[in-house]
Amino acid sequence: MLVSIVITNYDYGDYLAEAITSALNQSYQDKEIIVVDEGSSDQSSRVIASYGDSIKPIFKHHGGHCSAANAGFAISRGGILIFLDSDDYLVESAVEALAAPIRNDRSVSKCQGYLLVVDKTGRPIGRTIPRRLSPSGNYRQTTLHLGPAACRHAYTSGNAWARWFLEQVMPLPEEMNLAADGCLNPVSTLFGRTESIDKIVGAYRVHDRNKGPIGTKFSAESLRWLLDRRQRTHEHLAGWAKRLGHSVPVEVWHRYGGSWQHGLVRHALALMDGSPSAVTFGELVLSPFKTGHTSRFKALLVSALLSVLW
Repeated sequence: MLVSIVITNYDYGDYLAEAITSALNQSYQDKEIIVVDEGSSDQSSRVIASYGDSIKPIFKHHGGHCSAANAGFAISRGGILIFLDSDDYLVESAVEALAAPIRNDRSVSKCQGYLLVVDKTGRPIGRTIPRRLSPSGNYRQTTLHLGPAACRHAYTSGNAWARWFLEQVMPLPEEMNLAADGCLNPVSTLFGRTESIDKIVGAYRVHDRNKGPIGTKFSAESLRWLLDRRQRTHEHLAGWAKRLGHSVPVEVWHRYGGSWQHGLVRHALALMDGSPSAVTFGELVLSPFKTGHTSRFKALLVSALLSVLW
C-alpha cells in the first residue's frame, strides 16, 4: 500500500533537509514525499529544489498548519498518510511500523507511536512525547463522555492516518487556527480504532521558534493560548460528534478542561491576572478522576498536590 508523507513547512529551512531526508530514507519502499511550503522567506525553497524529482513540492501562501495539510492531502495518492512537521524527523523504520496496523485492519483509523524530544541540534533531551500513549482500542464512547483528553494521542509527526478516515473529514477547517493533530486526533476516535505501538517513530524538536506548547515560554499569554486552543478543539470535536448523531456534554468538557493540567492552568491564569479563579476548588481537586486514563493511586496523589497548591 502506498504511503504518502506530507511535510509541512514555514520558515524552518534550518531543519527542513533533515525532515525530507528522513522521509526518503524510510525502509518502507512504497512511498511518496510531498513537501508543502507556505510562503517561506528563508532558504526553504533552495532546500526543496535540491531534492529534484525525488519529492513533490507545493508552494502556496501562508495559511496555517491545517491549510498546508489540506494542500498536501489534495494531491496525495497514498492509502495511508503521515503529516510530518518540517522541524521534526522520522526514524528509518517509522513508516513500516506505523503502516502495518492500518494495512492489516480496516477498522483502524490511525496508528500512533512515540516521538523522542530533541533540542535544536538534534540532541535527545531525555524523554518522549507523550510520556505514555493510551493502549490500543476503541475510544468512541470514552471520547463522547470525556472529550479530547479521553485518549493520550501522539503529536502530529507521530501519527499515521487511514485514507478512508481522512476522506471523510478533510479538508480541515483553516479558520479555527488549530494544528492538524488538534483536529484529527480526537475526531479519529469517533470513526475507528486507535492503534498504539511501543516504539519511537521520530523526533520532536524543541527550539526557540516552536509554535506548540512545549516551545512556548511560560506567561499569561501562553496560558491563554493553551486554553483557547483547548476550547477550539472541544468545539471541533463536538461538531463532528453531533454530525454523526451523538449528544455530547460539551459543558463538562469545558468545566474540567479535558484534564487536571488544564484546570491547573486556568487556576494559575486567574492568579496571574488577579481575578477570581475560573475553576472551583472541588473541580480542580477532583479533576484527576475525570480523565479516562489516570490510575486511582496517581489521581489521589495529584489531588493531594492540587489541594496544597490551591
